[in-house]
Amino acid sequence: MDMNEQLFEDSTVYCLLWALQHTGQIDRAVLREHGFTDVEAANILKDEAGRLRALKRRVASAAAITPESLAAMLRAKLSEMLSRVEKSTELSSLLRSLKGLPDWLFPQWKLEAEEQRNLDALRRLAEKSGVLPALGG
Repeated sequence: MDMNEQLFEDSTVYCLLWALQHTGQIDRAVLREHGFTDVEAANILKDEAGRLRALKRRVASAAAITPESLAAMLRAKLSEMLSRVEKSTELSSLLRSLKGLPDWLFPQWKLEAEEQRNLDALRRLAEKSGVLPALGG
């Protein structure tokens, strides 16, 4: 394993490089300030294996993705998957997997869940008071 690979395999180094890239450009002086030797800094910046370049892309991607853009991307991917479904079992499996997705992906789910909570609260209140018959679900 070469030095560059060893550095990028070290989770502490990787996290530090991620943080440095997120706050600005990585250069030799910055790396030296954060405890890297001249040889290590030169090796990281030389980037023969493309690890620093890949890290920069990941940092840029993480900064660009918002909850809204992630939700849109996931909805588009879901639509693509639905268009390829050929069997009812595939559709069932896909629909079951949707249950585990967070509400913010589909705003209408969040609204429906909130409405359901309100109905449940009203149902409990009505049942406790005995004034109204139990509401159907």
